[in-house]
Amino acid sequence: MSIESLLARHEVKKAVTRTKMSKFEFFFVITAVIFASAGQLLLKKGAELLSFKSAIDLLQNFYLWAGLSLYVMATGLWVLALRNTPLSRVYPFTLLIYILVIAGSTLILGEKLSFNYFVGMGLVLAGLVMIVKFS
Repeated sequence: MSIESLLARHEVKKAVTRTKMSKFEFFFVITAVIFASAGQLLLKKGAELLSFKSAIDLLQNFYLWAGLSLYVMATGLWVLALRNTPLSRVYPFTLLIYILVIAGSTLILGEKLSFNYFVGMGLVLAGLVMIVKFS
């Protein structure tokens, strides 16, 4: 095995095992979280408008298409973030999707949530902070 191939293998291993995200990767993750959350809210709104009277209703449902489009963009950004960052560092940020969707369902969709939901959201957020800050 040549020295060049050993160095190349070391560089690949180093890139995969690093523990910090770059600013770009962090931007990709946060943007993906926002897009996925907004996509979920749009899918809910689109689902409420479905009548199933004809296939044209489905094809003309702006909210469904917008939600699906945001999901596709979120997935692309997620893949960019995963390119050089360990999944164990990126994946905890999906917890933010739960928080944003619950907040959006209350603020945008007008859903009523109990106090326990908000306590749970606080615990999830505290868990995320612990994972990101102390690992």
